[in-house]
Amino acid sequence: MKRFRFRLARLESLRDVRRREARAALATTIAELRRKTESREAAERALASSEQVFVEPELAESSRALREFAAWRAGLFEATTDARRAETAAAVAAVDSQSRYAEAARAHRVIERLREQRLVRWRHDAELEDRKFLDETHLLRLVRQRAPEDEEEMRCEPLPVGS
Repeated sequence: MKRFRFRLARLESLRDVRRREARAALATTIAELRRKTESREAAERALASSEQVFVEPELAESSRALREFAAWRAGLFEATTDARRAETAAAVAAVDSQSRYAEAARAHRVIERLREQRLVRWRHDAELEDRKFLDETHLLRLVRQRAPEDEEEMRCEPLPVGS
């Protein structure tokens, strides 16, 4: 019996490598998204805590102190806004990475299914070939067993030559 050989094995291994790379990229982008989310949450906590800051009355009279306080709050607000934008960009990258992984996994699975189908077809064909061989062997045995009886029946008188 011939050995099963999948001719697209190289393509299957390349698609498997692509799927693994896409999965690694997805893990990286998800980790980056988590870091960006944590950064945004920290910035929002800092902004929320700045709203509860009490300015002492003698500092409130100083315009310089109020400007510094307003600039500090504006900086926190800007940091929070930047953190939100970065988190959104990381989420978009994660979605793109997830779609690339899904596509790579699907492409690999197509080749896997094709290999499985061809293996099933090969097994079926090999089984038919084996059955055919066994049937032929059985028929040959039957013919050999009956051959001595049939030889006597098949003997006939030779025809006269030149009549």
